[in-house]
Amino acid sequence: MQTKCSTLPLVLAVAVATLGGLLSVSVVLGQQKELSHMAGSYPTFFKVYSRDGRESVAASCTPVDLKPIVNQVTCKFVHVRFEPPQPDKTRIPLSTKDALDANPSLEQEVSKNPKKFEQEFIQGLEAAKQEFCSSPSKEGIAIETKMRDPGIGPKRKSYFQEMIAACSDKDPSVFFRRMLDLERRTCGLWIDHFTLDFKKVREGQWLFRQESPSLLSKVLKIYELTGDGLLWTLSETRVPTDGAEEKPTQTVWNRANFSEYELPCEFISHNLIQFP
Repeated sequence: MQTKCSTLPLVLAVAVATLGGLLSVSVVLGQQKELSHMAGSYPTFFKVYSRDGRESVAASCTPVDLKPIVNQVTCKFVHVRFEPPQPDKTRIPLSTKDALDANPSLEQEVSKNPKKFEQEFIQGLEAAKQEFCSSPSKEGIAIETKMRDPGIGPKRKSYFQEMIAACSDKDPSVFFRRMLDLERRTCGLWIDHFTLDFKKVREGQWLFRQESPSLLSKVLKIYELTGDGLLWTLSETRVPTDGAEEKPTQTVWNRANFSEYELPCEFISHNLIQFP
């Protein structure tokens, strides 16, 4: 009996502590709900991803005016996208067929004397190859200098070694295929900056509608933001106008999507990054 009595205060203490903890949790949840409601009045900042994680869109938004009820915000965006390699697009024609595909107007010249055209084409490749492979050439010296750099990665060093070895091959197209191999193993990093003004449609829905296409495009863009103040979904609808070649499309970025992207390449190029 004494044991039960002595443990009673301890049990009560635990119960009170537990109750206090629950009350604290309730207060915190209530505060979070209140903050969510306050943030839900207009978008302030968000970051969303494409379904596969290849793209991310981050934005910070500010009210156009400081009225008690905000109906319009200006959002500054940073759009990041990885462009996978495109092995089917070769910039250097390596055969007569490639030359005709790149420039169909050559067909008449080829049909007159196919052997002569092919011979001159191969000679042109050989001359371009020798311009790089002749010792000493600026390109060759630059590659050898990079290979001696202790910070060079093993994959890039191996690629340079294979390119130098291709200089000794009798077929000049082998050398240029080595050059194109790097392009086929490289992803492009695309970064763009832009600003949009969103108008409130209803609670949790904001809209930007382009009135007319830009000078370089025949497509109208419509952006829609939907969310609860903390978690937002961004959609872009592209509507072609007269003369546009592309079809209507819609892209959706969401916070619940992957934030990691499995790269289908070995190198990353910064050449696609847009000027701010």
